[in-house]
Amino acid sequence: MNDKNLKPQAHKLTVEEQAKGGKKSGAVRGFKAALKRHITENPNDVMEIIDNLFEAAKNGDIKALQVIIELNGESVKQQEIAVHKQEIKVKEKHYENTDY
Repeated sequence: MNDKNLKPQAHKLTVEEQAKGGKKSGAVRGFKAALKRHITENPNDVMEIIDNLFEAAKNGDIKALQVIIELNGESVKQQEIAVHKQEIKVKEKHYENTDY
């Protein structure tokens, strides 16, 4: 075994650090629940948010574009896979039409 490649565990979480993580997780869940309630009660706000996302995406905000894609039900990873598959199809057609 090569001891040079082994990395010692530099830091283990203390009880206090673990508790902070649990509190943060609970706060995030609470925020998401409150946001969902707000969205269902105020659909006009949702349209305004979506309009702002589209405007930001038009101005080159990549993060806004990613959010729009995810809201549309497609993740960025799925988009990358689709583009890769399309590139493969183009290359296959090119090689089919090439005489050797």
